Amino acid sequence: NLPYSMPGVVLVEEKKYDAAVTLNQRFVNRILSLDFQRGYYNSVEVQKGMLVRLTRAPEILTDDRTREDEVIMKIRAAYDVSGFQKWFLKKTIEFDAEILVRIAVGADGQPQAIVSRVLPESVKVGNEYIRKKLFSGLIRKIIKGKIKKANKYLAKNPDEQTYSIPVMDSVGSIPLKLRNFLADSSGNFMLYFDFLLSDGKNRRNL
Repeated sequence: NLPYSMPGVVLVEEKKYDAAVTLNQRFVNRILSLDFQRGYYNSVEVQKGMLVRLTRAPEILTDDRTREDEVIMKIRAAYDVSGFQKWFLKKTIEFDAEILVRIAVGADGQPQAIVSRVLPESVKVGNEYIRKKLFSGLIRKIIKGKIKKANKYLAKNPDEQTYSIPVMDSVGSIPLKLRNFLADSSGNFMLYFDFLLSDGKNRRNL
């Protein structure tokens, strides 16, 4: 957990937006924790035909590996193995992983989370899930191969792992349109909004 620091709203010039809302990393992770408790992550498709179950609440963070439009999501998930993998692994294994996610804002102001890739160095499987310790190196090599294949698939099919993010569309009686999203290295997420007129036009473009 990062200590609180002032958000870097100056990443965008004031003349380019009407209002800025900041969300701290810990606040967002609290929401994810509540979603986890409600069972929203009991079944997550990480790749076409491959389902996992998160075994603890996901967390998001920013660090020197992320750009201003990216976050990293840390997960711990359970996966039921099949086929020849049963010879080497227990029926259900748990693994840790970090996933790079890009936040994009469409022309309609709707933000989307786009899963870019799994960070290979972050994936860890405990020895307690490996039946034959002699083959632990082979198992990890197979897992890295699967990650490489999954990342290639994500690069070619970005729409397969794209999720809409709910965001406020008004404050009081004033309609808003999200213009930009940026994250700073201290774990603050900035949402930049335009005020809209009753006909949906941006007042600053008139």
